[in-house]
Amino acid sequence: MNEEPEMQDEYDFSGGQRGRYAARYAQGMNLISLARDVVEVILMKQQPKSDIMTAVHETAEGLNAAGVLPVQTLREFDALCLTPVLSAPEAEDRRRELENDTHE
Repeated sequence: MNEEPEMQDEYDFSGGQRGRYAARYAQGMNLISLARDVVEVILMKQQPKSDIMTAVHETAEGLNAAGVLPVQTLREFDALCLTPVLSAPEAEDRRRELENDTHE
C-alpha cells in the first residue's frame, strides 16, 4: 500500500524555484508560509506614520530589492515606519477565522 500523498492535478509548480529557501533553512531559519489572503489581512492596511516615514520605508524596500538590505532589517523598518494593523493575537484570531471559513 502506497502511503505517499498523490500529486493532485490542480497543483501547479510551473512557477516554482527548486531550493529557493534551502540555504536559509540550512542556517537554521524557521520558515512559515502564509496563505495570500492572510498576508493581505495583515499587511494591506498598514499605513506609513508620516511622509518622512514613507520615504524612509520606500528607501529600505528599494535597498532590500537591490539585495543590500536583509529581509530581517526590512522588517525592523516596517515596525519603525508603519502603523501596525493587527496585534499578534488579533492576527492569529483572523487567521483562525479564515481557516475555519475555508473548511466549512
